[in-house]
Amino acid sequence: GSEFEHNITVAAIFRQPEQRIISAFYDSRHANGFDAATFKNLIEQTSGPRAQGKPACQLPDGKIYHNHLECFARFPGIAGCMARMLTGEKCADGLFQESGFANVAEAVDIIMNQLDFVGLTEEWNESICQFHRLYAGKLDKVSGELNWIPPQQGEFANVHASKNKKVFGLEHLHGFKDVADAVVYEAAKLKFERIVGSERCYKFMSWDELEEEAWNPAAVPFIKLDRESNLC
Repeated sequence: GSEFEHNITVAAIFRQPEQRIISAFYDSRHANGFDAATFKNLIEQTSGPRAQGKPACQLPDGKIYHNHLECFARFPGIAGCMARMLTGEKCADGLFQESGFANVAEAVDIIMNQLDFVGLTEEWNESICQFHRLYAGKLDKVSGELNWIPPQQGEFANVHASKNKKVFGLEHLHGFKDVADAVVYEAAKLKFERIVGSERCYKFMSWDELEEEAWNPAAVPFIKLDRESNLC
């Protein structure tokens, strides 16, 4: 994208592809890129009650699937979102409704050679800590070293926890794999491990430390927790 042409630091957080699809399914069937007619068809195929023993959907390839999540994952144009978005396209392929594999080589090159920072949802705490290590702090004028400020425990809180009741998980995909985004995710993991290096910076806190930060307004001025550690 244009960010790479304007000397801007670009960071990205990547998610395990099938978990991303499950999240998109519960996020109102996220499919940015589909036209109105295609999205309407997607909603019809992946929503609503079904009679017991009857299939949930029959997709354009003629195959029948028995739950709405698998219908969503296998709907043409849904897989390959990360590969497409890295290369300047929208998440869903509404034009050719393909897998995104044509975008993989360029996407991997962007991850390895153009993104300044890569994090992983599955390594959220370490990703936040590494971002602090690299970008949060002040340069010591004498030594020339960056004195970074470790993140506070409140920064690891899930401030956007979904309220949707999730009845589907990976097992309901029945072996479906987002092949294009699987390659992209492997490249992201490799870049992440290179950033982390030999020693991880996130240190698990003791219960006493957690409680002290949770009840110290000066330590976490922008986040309030109740006595059960729920976000207020």
